[in-house]
Amino acid sequence: MLVLVALLPLVVIVSIKLIRWTGDTVLAFYGIGVITSTIFVIYLATMYYADPATTAPRSQSGSGARSGPPGAALPLVSCMVAVYNEVDNITACVSSLLGSDYPALEVIVVDDGSTDGSRDLLQAMSTEGSFQYLPLEQNAGKKRALLAACRHARGEFLVFTDSDCVLEPDAIRRCVEAMLADDRLGAVSGHARALNARQNPLTRAQDVWYDGQFSILKGAEAVFGSVTCVSGPLAVFRREAVWNFLPAWANDRFVGREFRFATDRQLTGQVLVGKWAGQKAKARFPDDPFVSDVDYPVREWNVGYVRSARVYTNVPVTLRAFFRQQTRWKKSFVRSLFFTGRYYWRRGPLPAAMYYGHVLWVLVAPAMAFRHIIWLPLHGLWFLSLLYFTGVTVKGLVWGAVFKLQHPHESTWFYRPIMSLMSAVVLAWLLPYAILTLRRATWARGLR
Repeated sequence: MLVLVALLPLVVIVSIKLIRWTGDTVLAFYGIGVITSTIFVIYLATMYYADPATTAPRSQSGSGARSGPPGAALPLVSCMVAVYNEVDNITACVSSLLGSDYPALEVIVVDDGSTDGSRDLLQAMSTEGSFQYLPLEQNAGKKRALLAACRHARGEFLVFTDSDCVLEPDAIRRCVEAMLADDRLGAVSGHARALNARQNPLTRAQDVWYDGQFSILKGAEAVFGSVTCVSGPLAVFRREAVWNFLPAWANDRFVGREFRFATDRQLTGQVLVGKWAGQKAKARFPDDPFVSDVDYPVREWNVGYVRSARVYTNVPVTLRAFFRQQTRWKKSFVRSLFFTGRYYWRRGPLPAAMYYGHVLWVLVAPAMAFRHIIWLPLHGLWFLSLLYFTGVTVKGLVWGAVFKLQHPHESTWFYRPIMSLMSAVVLAWLLPYAILTLRRATWARGLR
């Protein structure tokens, strides 16, 4: 952290010199903003984040899952997964859920009209009676499939995971421990890394990138209880924080049609801004059993992150599949901006500054890419483009150094600056494309 802080005045001095030398104030101020925000986020995550599961008081009942009087009953947890054409992955996913060390767990698996053999496989697995199996006759989309599962859920906590994920045995327990220790937490995210990291360089790069996105970005947001996305691989919600909002979430419409993306980001938004948007969400579906049966009072909830709750997800193995995934995520970002972004400023100045600052960098990225990849070289200003890419590489090296410090026995840190360059050169262009194709909707992930 001393090194990072010492770099900041150096960046300012160099930027001032660049403005005097080149007259390019855009690049200078952009560089100052990016480096400053990077230092701030890393500082928060490394100095102030504390894993709520490891700091939570343990019970004396032997389970370690509830703080409170010895012998208190464990709350029931409902774990749900929606499946669509995941015949190669679903066995490992369901097996990891059934292998959880949290004893009061019910598992509900919904097949969303699969056509690749997933349905037959799940039917055969369900004959053992270890989980509830709900086959849907037609593909309804991930949100509606999970909503069907929720109609059968009896748990005090709702756990969602993706059908290509594998959870550590203690992952669910750690999330429950964190939420039982802090009744302000309405939702928490686990920590995801790539299950197929060793398959090729692209999967290894994504693995390193995932680790930073969770441990640093979510860690920094968690300091303020304002994690903006409880990610799909392991998302845990308190029933009362989200139950009344499920119909509005599952039937979300955007740009004139049903919006099938943003399953995790949008549901997180319902928790984050439920105090201010909750009554409106409930009023849309007053007769739905999710609203009419039990009317939970709206309140301000915190959203956290449990680093010790580990989950592994299959990441795309080809560039085509990776770009498709990133496009879906960009669409989710846009939809969330129009919902969560309307109210997020109410959560306080520092979390709001982080959120809207991130939004600003994402929105500016395509313009910066165009400026430094096309516009400046066409006008012969190659040196400014070189400075831009040098700055992107330095930022990636800082993230890579943090990864190496946190994982000294892993040698893949150098993929982080590569991912930073890919983000600046390639992924930035996906935002305009995602906006232009918002009306296209499918939730099948696909790794190839």
